[in-house]
Amino acid sequence: RTRTFKKGDSRARDEATRVLIQKLRACCRHLWEENKGLSALKQDLEMHVSSRDSKERLVKTEMQSQRSEVEKLKYTANDLERSMMEQKRRADVLQEKLQQSDAVVSQLQMQAEHSKTAHLADMASQKVQMDNLQELHKKSQEYTKNLQEFNTKLQQELEVATAKLQKEVSAALQSSMALQSDNLQMAEDMMRIKRKHTDIKKELETSERLREQERAAKEEAQAELRTLRQFLKEEDERIGNLSSEKASVSFELQHLRQENRELRAVQSDMLQSGQLMQNLHARTSELAKDLADAQHRLEASEAVRAKLLNEVLDMKGKIRVFVRVRPTVGTEQLEAQDVFVYPGRDLERQRITLNRQRDKPGSREEGPQTFTFDAVFEPTAGQEELYSHASQLVQSAVDGYRVCIFAYGQTGAGKTFTMLGPESDRGIIPRALQQIFESVQADQAKGWKYRMVVHMLEIYNEEVRDLLGDGNRRQHTISHDASGRTTVSDITLWEVNKPKDFEQLYNCAMQTRATGATLMNEASSRSHCVLGVCLEGHNATTGESKNGVLNLIDLAGSERLKTSGAQVHSERLKETQAINKSLSCLGDVFMKLSSKDASHIPYRNSKLTYLLQPSLGGNAKTLMVVNLAPTRECADESINSIRFAQMVHKVDLGPARKLAGSGNGLRTVSASLLQS
Repeated sequence: RTRTFKKGDSRARDEATRVLIQKLRACCRHLWEENKGLSALKQDLEMHVSSRDSKERLVKTEMQSQRSEVEKLKYTANDLERSMMEQKRRADVLQEKLQQSDAVVSQLQMQAEHSKTAHLADMASQKVQMDNLQELHKKSQEYTKNLQEFNTKLQQELEVATAKLQKEVSAALQSSMALQSDNLQMAEDMMRIKRKHTDIKKELETSERLREQERAAKEEAQAELRTLRQFLKEEDERIGNLSSEKASVSFELQHLRQENRELRAVQSDMLQSGQLMQNLHARTSELAKDLADAQHRLEASEAVRAKLLNEVLDMKGKIRVFVRVRPTVGTEQLEAQDVFVYPGRDLERQRITLNRQRDKPGSREEGPQTFTFDAVFEPTAGQEELYSHASQLVQSAVDGYRVCIFAYGQTGAGKTFTMLGPESDRGIIPRALQQIFESVQADQAKGWKYRMVVHMLEIYNEEVRDLLGDGNRRQHTISHDASGRTTVSDITLWEVNKPKDFEQLYNCAMQTRATGATLMNEASSRSHCVLGVCLEGHNATTGESKNGVLNLIDLAGSERLKTSGAQVHSERLKETQAINKSLSCLGDVFMKLSSKDASHIPYRNSKLTYLLQPSLGGNAKTLMVVNLAPTRECADESINSIRFAQMVHKVDLGPARKLAGSGNGLRTVSASLLQS
C-alpha cells in the first residue's frame, strides 16, 4: 500500500525509500542464489548424464565381446559335429568289412565240411588250409576287436566332447540370457534416464524461462533503483544547494538589515540612502522569487517521485488513460485562451487543469480543476509523440497478449484523427500495422512464421455490421467461451501480408461506415468502429507458438443529446440515443470494475461492452485515449469526458497473461469467409 506522508516529512520518505531499496537488494540476492543453485544442478545433471553414457558404452563393448565368444563356440560345436559324423562313417565302413569277412569264413567252413566227406584224401592239405583260415579268422577277430575298441574309444571321446560342448553351449546360452536380461535392464535404465533427462530438460527450460523473467524483473528493478538513486542524489544536491542558498540569503538579509540600520543612522545623505533602499527592496524581491522557484522545484520533485510509485502500480494492470487536447482551428484561438492549463509540463506531463466559467457565481464547479492521468498531450504534441507512448502495447500484441486501444470523446474532438490521421501525419492504426509488419519481418530471421488476419465491424443502433462483407446485411451474434475466445457469426476475415493490403481494406471499410451531419460535425461518425487484428506465430526451430489480438476502436461521439441537436431529426435522435446508451453501459462497466464489489458486471447491457468483455475483464492490456476540444464552448462536454476518464483510471485489471493455444483471436462460425 502506498503510504501518505505529510508535507515536509522527509525523514519518513527517506525511511520508506530505504526500506524499498533493502527489499530490492534482498530480491537481487535471492535471484542470485537461485541462479547459483540452478547452475550447480545443471552441472550435476551433466556429470550424471556423461557417467551414464560411459557406462552404456562399456556395456555395449562387453556385449559385443560376449557375442563374438558365442559365435566362436558355435563354430567349434559345428567342427566337432562334423568330426563325429566322419568317425561314425568310418566305423560303418569297418563294420561292413567285418560282416564280409564273417560271410567268407562261413562259406569256407561249409566248403570244408563238404570236402571232408567227399575228399578224405585231401584232408591233410585241407587241414593246412583250415589252420590258415583259422589263423586268418583269429586275425580278423583281433582286427574286429581292435576296431570295436577304437569305436568305443571314439564314442567315449564323442560323448565327452558332446557333454563338454553342451556345457559350453549351456554356459553360453546362460551368459547370453544374462546379457539379454542385463541389456533389457540397461534399456529400461536408459529409458528411465531418458525420461528423467527429458523431465530435467523441461525443468531446465522452465527454470530458464523463470530465470529470464526474473532477470527481466531484476533488470527492471535495477533500472528503477538506479533511476531512484540518481533522482535521490539530484534531490540531495538540490536540497543542499537550496540550503546553501537559504543560508546565503539569511546572511545577506542580516547584512542588509545591518546596512539598513547604518543607513537609518546616517541622515546627511538622504538621496544615496533612498537609492540603497530601492536596491535592497529589489534584491529582497529577487531572493523571495528564488525561494518560490526552489519551493516549486521541490514540489515538482515530489511529483516525480509520486510518478515513479504510480508506474510501479501501473505494472500491476491498471488501465492506461491518455488525455489529448486537439489544436485550435480558425477562430477558435480566441475561445480557447486559458481553457486548459498544463502544470508541471517540463517534468511529468501528467496533469491538466480545466478553467470553467459558470453562469451561477459561487457554484462548487466554478474555477480551475486539476486532474492527473498517465499522460497528457498538449495541442502542440504530434502523432509520433503520442504513438511513442502506445507502441509498447502494440509490441505486446506481437508477443502474444490481448491488447485494446480505443479513442473516447465528443464529436469533433479529434478521435478519428488520433486513430487514423491523414497520409502526411498518420495516426495510431497505420503506425500500429507498420510496427507489426516490421516486428514480424524482424522475427522471421529467428525462425518465426506469422499469419495475420483482420476484420472490421461497426456497432450501429445496437446492431453489428460487417464493414468488409459483400454488402448483404446478416444477423451477427457475439459469444464468448470459457477460455475468453470471442466468436462473431458470419463475419468476414481477410489475411493481410503487407501494409498496402490493409490500406485498401481500411479505405473500403470507411466508405461503408455510418456517418451523418450534426451540430458538432458535418460528417459525424454515428457508430462504434472496431478493427481487430489476430496474429498467429509459430517457431519451427524452438516449437514455440504465440497468438496475439489487437483491437483498435474508434468510438462514436460522447456528447449529450441537446449538444448535438439530434432531437429535431428522428433518425439522428435514434442514433444518438443508441450511442449514449452504449457509452452509458460502458461507464457502468467501468464503475463496477473500479468498485470492490465486482460480483456482477453488466457486460450484456450493450453490444459494445459485450464485444469488449475479454479486453475489459482482466486478461488484456488496455489503453483509452480521451480526446478534448480546446474551446470554452465545449468545456461542459470536456469535463464529462475527463470525469469518465478519471473513473476508468481507477480500474485495476490485474496483470495481463499471454494467450495460450491456437485460435485465440476472433473466430467465425456458420458461413464465415476467409479472403486472401
